[in-house]
Amino acid sequence: DKPVNYVSWYNSIRFANWLHNGQGSGDTETGSYTILGGTETPSNGLSITRNGGATWFLTSEDEWYKGAYYDPSLAGGSGDYWDYPTESNSAPTVATANSVGDISNPGVNVANYTSGADWNSQNGNVTTVGSAGPLSESYYGTSDQGGNVWEWNEVLISGSSRGLRGGSWADGSNTLQASLRDSIDPTGEDVTIGFRVATVVPEPSTLALAAFGIVAIAVLRRRRRCT
Repeated sequence: DKPVNYVSWYNSIRFANWLHNGQGSGDTETGSYTILGGTETPSNGLSITRNGGATWFLTSEDEWYKGAYYDPSLAGGSGDYWDYPTESNSAPTVATANSVGDISNPGVNVANYTSGADWNSQNGNVTTVGSAGPLSESYYGTSDQGGNVWEWNEVLISGSSRGLRGGSWADGSNTLQASLRDSIDPTGEDVTIGFRVATVVPEPSTLALAAFGIVAIAVLRRRRRCT
């Protein structure tokens, strides 16, 4: 129930491939992303993009940003963006944690980050995912997009680095803001870096049509049985 850290961008997309391929013994080198070379650092590393038909994947930077900061109810219903991914324009309250890593002061606008120079005086580690509570989630119900761990996204920056967003338990509140992005080499692994995966969810209208189709088939089969 804690975020994974010490994971490179390449191994993050391997996890997405594994999910795409059904987990278990699912392949990690093909699927949502095509990874070539047979080595931990792929031979095509800087040209990897999401494949069409991907069912599990890292978010693009735009997808991550919208999930964290957007709220369609703002600006009179026309939509706008918060400064922080806790539906707030003010810095979150610094989380405190109990002995098992659960946030012990959940509530409105709480996140696991540091507000001082010495992070060892605070949590000094990751906290249980979502334990800040629903009042600290984004509009879309995502937890911990601010603080806890930096999260990889798909964007390629300066030709050789992959994007990071959201800050971590060891960073200040400015790293949680919508205005800040970061990036490092995709082989990088650190105690403050993790990742978030997303999946495809059908539009409600598609689900409704599918349900109608199932009902129509059931009715047709009943009629055929009756005749």
